[in-house]
Amino acid sequence: MKVRGIGFLAIGALALGIPLSVAHPGPARAATAPLIIVMMENHGYSQVIGNSKMPYFNALWNEGKNKTGPVTDYLQMYAVSHPSLPNYLAIASGYTQHKPGTDTITAGQIPAKSVWDQLTAAGVSWRVFQEGMPSTCFNGITYNSTATDGQYALKHNPATPFGPVYASAECQHVVPLTALSTSSLPQVSFVTPNLCDDDHGFPSGDPFTNCVTGTPGLLTRGDAWLKSHLTAWTKAGADVLVTWDEGAGTVHGGGQIAALLTGPGVPAGQNSTLFTHYSVLAGIEKKYGLTLLGNAATASPVPLP
Repeated sequence: MKVRGIGFLAIGALALGIPLSVAHPGPARAATAPLIIVMMENHGYSQVIGNSKMPYFNALWNEGKNKTGPVTDYLQMYAVSHPSLPNYLAIASGYTQHKPGTDTITAGQIPAKSVWDQLTAAGVSWRVFQEGMPSTCFNGITYNSTATDGQYALKHNPATPFGPVYASAECQHVVPLTALSTSSLPQVSFVTPNLCDDDHGFPSGDPFTNCVTGTPGLLTRGDAWLKSHLTAWTKAGADVLVTWDEGAGTVHGGGQIAALLTGPGVPAGQNSTLFTHYSVLAGIEKKYGLTLLGNAATASPVPLP
């Protein structure tokens, strides 16, 4: 199966004011292939691209940049805020939900509409898969499984913090990563690795192996995780967008990050448009003919197949 991909974008800083939602014309439609979005953590563009500790991701990236392989596109991406939480909220709802500068959140705290509500109303199947989460619709702030598996964190969950999801049957769509089956992928999936597999890591002394923040082994572990999962998902026919939550500095809100879109449905060609996390939301909404929420209304949509 031929696998194509894109990868990396940037967009100008967006106003913090809340714009009106804008309707995107056209009815919702079925996807040509399942879409999986993966969010990695805490590494900017310059820390990822060209790093020998991430050979798998860089091989995909270079195929796109140099047009030397089946991955033929690469993109530019910027995060919209710091720290982690507001970027997850931005992808899900078009706003940082008054959370810039904090990772503090509880289940159901945010009474806002999200893309998950939109997909449900449109009859589009979706799941949010969380590695290390112990049970469906788990409401804890964190969860430690074993010394090797790493930690689940609510601040990296783009669904359960929203009240309309947590207080409804939609919360049954927020499940452990172990529930993901390549034989029955939903049309839209969001996958968060645990804090060891997503490049986040822990300070020295925390109870996880090969997971110390700032060490080469952490990036190697994340790259191996991506290779293992992306290989299986694209083989099963899914298109996969990999991005990071935030970069270094505050350029365009959250700094420059790497992003890669790969899979059998990704068209050939390069794209020089600048994107942010709001662009990911806009891309999903455009794909299914949904209303553009919040800052997605002024963002360039990621060209999802």
